[in-house]
Amino acid sequence: MLPKVTIIITCYNYARYVEYAIRSVIAQTYSNIECVIVDDCSTDDSYKIACSIVDGLNDPKFRTIRLGQNSGQMKAFRAGLENSDGRFVVFLDADDALDPSFVEKHIAVHLNSARGAAMTASNTRTVDDGGQVLEGTFFAFGHITPGEPPLMDIPHIAMLQMPAFSPMEAFAVKYRQPARRGWPYSATSSFMFRRDILAMIVSEQTDTIRICADYYLVQLSSAIGGTLLIYDVLGDYRVHKSNNFIGSVVTGAWRRPRVAQSSSLMQAIDHQADRFVAKNRDALAAILPDDFFPAFETPSLVKRRLETIWDNLPRWFQKLIMPLADFIDARVK
Repeated sequence: MLPKVTIIITCYNYARYVEYAIRSVIAQTYSNIECVIVDDCSTDDSYKIACSIVDGLNDPKFRTIRLGQNSGQMKAFRAGLENSDGRFVVFLDADDALDPSFVEKHIAVHLNSARGAAMTASNTRTVDDGGQVLEGTFFAFGHITPGEPPLMDIPHIAMLQMPAFSPMEAFAVKYRQPARRGWPYSATSSFMFRRDILAMIVSEQTDTIRICADYYLVQLSSAIGGTLLIYDVLGDYRVHKSNNFIGSVVTGAWRRPRVAQSSSLMQAIDHQADRFVAKNRDALAAILPDDFFPAFETPSLVKRRLETIWDNLPRWFQKLIMPLADFIDARVK
């Protein structure tokens, strides 16, 4: 029997999109799924629309949850996890959508006979507020940071041999070995995680991550177990003015995400990952190789905290003290 997959749709004030997201889950070709729609205390009709669709389905595999107060992305993720039990988990933003073969292909890749991984990541097309296609790919997908090891090809025959699957047309899959840095992926709705990984790294302590929660999940999951990249486009990623990650700008080339302009936000999430590893080092050491830990060591944490302080200093003050910093650095060397 093939494993159950949980799809958690998280929604905050996306009444104009949430039905499209839910319908994309209903249309999945993979049958062993459950869907939990978590409304993060929306002030529009999001929850009403979601409940109407679910009531009309009369299917126990689909259910809705409404948080008592607006709590942010990670707490919504956790609410969905606590009310589901699928061995594999997809987090679908309510303004995005999945292609019908999304779950089937991700599961086929997760269960391939060549290489296991903590998570899978597929490519997405980029659409605008009204669903018009702007790009047939996600600008960062497959882009490897200089100095990283090359991606490894996974033979397609590894997917064709899976039981209970009809043969699929060949599609490109590559393996990215465990790594913390770099982002050769799309966004939240393009991943499928193993629940065991999420159980390790998600807790009440991570509820403070209100946005970009996928960044925390991905950097730890990819560092623990590596990633399998699916080069097929398997969903819609929507850009619009309310999009916290990229905004509504599409240039047809690589571009800096809007959230990356707030270095303190990303560094705070980095620190959260550092603290998780430090707190759970003994437990992690029992199952992970020694080379997992150097990227999370205390000197790295201290350095990033100093970098955060430096980045927040006024530019005129940085220029004022730079000669002194250079003098001290030269004397120390």
